[in-house]
Amino acid sequence: MNINILPGDFAIVDSSRFGAKAVKYLMRSPTIWQDFYRMATNTLEIPLHYHALMFENGDYIIEQQGKCIRRTSEKILNTNNNLIIFRIKGISQEDRQNLITVAKADLGKGYGVISCLAKFLTWTTFIPYFARYIKWDNTHICINRICKWAYQVTDELFGKKTYLESTTWSLYKYVIAHPEKFEIVYSGNPREDNLSA
Repeated sequence: MNINILPGDFAIVDSSRFGAKAVKYLMRSPTIWQDFYRMATNTLEIPLHYHALMFENGDYIIEQQGKCIRRTSEKILNTNNNLIIFRIKGISQEDRQNLITVAKADLGKGYGVISCLAKFLTWTTFIPYFARYIKWDNTHICINRICKWAYQVTDELFGKKTYLESTTWSLYKYVIAHPEKFEIVYSGNPREDNLSA
């Protein structure tokens, strides 16, 4: 299976590892109190993805790991987990290159441990200001890193007041709910679909 990946395409991917399961557990509801309510009313949402990244092109990705890194797309395009690749509709080739430029400017920047703490505080207290405003300069978690790039180039905030509030689950729901703004390039299991071939 072949798909046309363009510079500046974004992706969200799942994993079955413990860390991914913990992250997805915290994304089930915006706060612990809503989580309790959703459990009691059987309306709990189950996030499908945990990690976000951006394609430099079909061969390379830029993503936040321990540091913001650039690596080949081979592992992502051969994963045995659910993957969605999407793009912002109507952006110019120049803006695609600008996305790559701002992403490359972040290479080597650290992981957002403070952002994780802020999101956890918001989740436990129902006070959105922790996730919205607490951060350490130049450090982000994967989702906030790609949302920052999108905001810097296209002013897209994916339905949030700041790019710091986004989660992979909120991004997924926003992209799916706005087909007029986003194109789904691929959705599925790359290994099953033989995507890397």
